[in-house]
Amino acid sequence: ILRQQDMPGVVTAVTYVLAKNGINIGVMKLSRRAKGGDACCIIETDTPIPERVVETLRAVPHVLSVRAIHPDETAEGREDAACTRV
Repeated sequence: ILRQQDMPGVVTAVTYVLAKNGINIGVMKLSRRAKGGDACCIIETDTPIPERVVETLRAVPHVLSVRAIHPDETAEGREDAACTRV
């Protein structure tokens, strides 16, 4: 789950990082409230995203936050703040 600024090139940069690391996207959904504001991007991948790739995504210009959720994590007691402002 990424929170990013809605501007040209951010999605391209994010998908490039994933592709460069051999991570295939199965599903990708992007939403925003207003043009040019914050956007929420939910990406489902075929394999887990390693922490080093998560850190690389965090360094992408205009990416505001990144949270990787692995299938073995439970939702109980965890607040997902990645897109709470979107």
